[in-house]
Amino acid sequence: MAAVTAIPDTDGEPAHRPVQIRTERHAGTATVLTCRGDIDLNAVPVLRQAFTDALDALPDVVLDMAGVALIDSTGLGLLVRTRQAARQRGGVLCLAAPSRFVRTVLHTMRLDGAFPIFDDPAAALDWLRGVTSDEGDGPPAGTRPRGRQRESPAWPCTTNPAASRLSAPMEREKLR
Repeated sequence: MAAVTAIPDTDGEPAHRPVQIRTERHAGTATVLTCRGDIDLNAVPVLRQAFTDALDALPDVVLDMAGVALIDSTGLGLLVRTRQAARQRGGVLCLAAPSRFVRTVLHTMRLDGAFPIFDDPAAALDWLRGVTSDEGDGPPAGTRPRGRQRESPAWPCTTNPAASRLSAPMEREKLR
């Protein structure tokens, strides 16, 4: 696991939880990056390199966020850039097991519709393999990344009411 050293604050306590990243490649499916710690300015360089390595191996990446308590604007920016890099390679960036705080941040920034979000990495891998169900928090049955048009993915509008609300004004604008 790669690690970033915590910078102590004025009280001697770590200013953040250092990030640790474990990489698992699932042949023919995706790379799963398991992240522990805070995704903040100090963690972004290490995580960026992990994403780059993962995308070089396979275009689909699952970020297991079960151990992530905090994400800041630099971390969000990295997720958005990685999502775009994955799409350019014909892949997708899935988020697995984000904490309530991370989900709230994604929702507040209107990014929850930009990523397929799953309860755990196994559900994300199943979805990427095309094995879907009506259970869980991820995209619904029948939607899967293989064979869909990358410019207009099925999952944001079907799983996220906020994404549907955002797309409605755009649809009305097209009709004018």
